[in-house]
Amino acid sequence: HQSGDDEGAVAEYRKAIELAPQDASFRMALGISLEKTGAPSDAAAAYAEYLRLAPNAADADKVRARIAELTGTPAPPPPAATAATAAAGGDR
Repeated sequence: HQSGDDEGAVAEYRKAIELAPQDASFRMALGISLEKTGAPSDAAAAYAEYLRLAPNAADADKVRARIAELTGTPAPPPPAATAATAAAGGDR
């Protein structure tokens, strides 16, 4: 969205998600708009849903880092790292 109406954008992206729940790009856009409205925890949740739908997206590492900044917790590892850790015997 370009209009600067972040509250309106949040409502529109939520409608878009209802119509196309598997479209990860709407989750990303929602997260950005939620951040602009001062809702960091909601933004982090939207970004997490984006990663759930597009775990190997080109910007996945940046999105994980942004979630960590918003929540104050370490960024979760990418899916491949999680699988590799499990295959190697996990964190013992």
